[in-house]
Amino acid sequence: MGCIKRFVTLSINMKSVDYVKDVGQIPYVLHKKYGYESAVAGYQVESEYLKQEVKGFQTL
Repeated sequence: MGCIKRFVTLSINMKSVDYVKDVGQIPYVLHKKYGYESAVAGYQVESEYLKQEVKGFQTL
């Protein structure tokens, strides 16, 4: 049985534009290429962009 690899980015105020910067691209690449369960956790996280453009990426 393989272990589940998870990566969580913590952010206080993450906007849609941040997903195309390193803070969003690192968890995206880990999810897309290496099978990580990637998520963004924070206080004010805009998630509409994630739901439309980045399938499999989560907000907590």
